[in-house]
Order: sequence, then C-alpha cells, then structure tokens
Amino acid sequence: MLQEYRYEIGPEEYLAYQKYHMTHDKTIARRIFWMRLIISLALLLIGVLLDIIGQIGLIVVGAFAVLAVCAWMLVPQWMRDSMRKTAEKKYAPRIQPYTAVTTMEEDGLHIFDGEDTQVLLYDSIEQIGDEDGYLFLGYGDRQTVVIPPAAFTRGESERQAFLSELRHMVHKRRTGVLEK
Repeated sequence: MLQEYRYEIGPEEYLAYQKYHMTHDKTIARRIFWMRLIISLALLLIGVLLDIIGQIGLIVVGAFAVLAVCAWMLVPQWMRDSMRKTAEKKYAPRIQPYTAVTTMEEDGLHIFDGEDTQVLLYDSIEQIGDEDGYLFLGYGDRQTVVIPPAAFTRGESERQAFLSELRHMVHKRRTGVLEK
C-alpha cells in the first residue's frame, strides 16, 4: 500500500461532478451548440416571415435579429442552469452519503465504498480532471470516480503529490515502462 485517503461522498460531490461533466463533456457541448443554432435560426426566420406576411418592416426583422443574437449568447447558460437545477432537485437528494477509502497501490486505485472494494487499474483511467479542488477520474463508458478536496487532510501539497503520483502511474502503465 502506497497511500490511503478517507473521505465522504454525498450530494455535494455528485453536484461537483455534474458541474464538471456539463463543462467538459463533448456530447453536452454538441447538444448546446445545436440548441442555440436552432433557436437563433428560428427567431430569425420568424422575423423574416413576419416581414414577408405583413407590412411590418425591417424594424421587426432587426428586433428578431437582436433576439437571435441574445439567444445565441444565453442558451448555453440557460441549458447548464437547467441541468444543474435538475441534478439538485431530482438526483442529489437520492444520494446516500457514505465514507470511501481510496488506496493507491502498484496495480491501481483500490476504492472501498463501505461495501465492496473496486480496483481502478491505472491503464483504464482515460481522463484525469482537476477542478475546484476535486479530482475526477474518468474510465470506461462515462464512469467517473470523484475524489473531493476533503480527502487530502494535509492540504494542497498532499493533493498535488497524489495527482503527480497518479499521473506518473497512469503514464507508466500506458507506456509499458516498468521500473525494476
């Protein structure tokens, strides 16, 4: 056993993951792009159609063009806020807090969730996210291990040492460079 970290996982950690996921997930980024494009084009089309149908004039078309630009700028934040509120109201209350223990071993991270121990092999870690003091270890089909700042009782230096060692072990396993 190299190092052991004990921490609580609950609704706050789930919401931190949701925030990270909404910011960095490519699928969500594509969904936001298409939503903002459709809404903006729809507003422009409504303005043009109103101009063609009636004798409203370019002022209305200009107003709808301004609305389209506003929609282009505001839709991403609106969608992220909507997803965050859904996570806060619908999913976070369902999370039952538990104490997790993560141990850094030679073969991978051993994560005990109070019932079972899972081994997250270093070479299966696809992404290491670091945001707001949380570490997000992505692996498999959109699965993530969340390690909160509270896991590092000795502060930021301990967190940085863990992160450095983790990146080293992941690189070592991926490249096949094994120390003797």
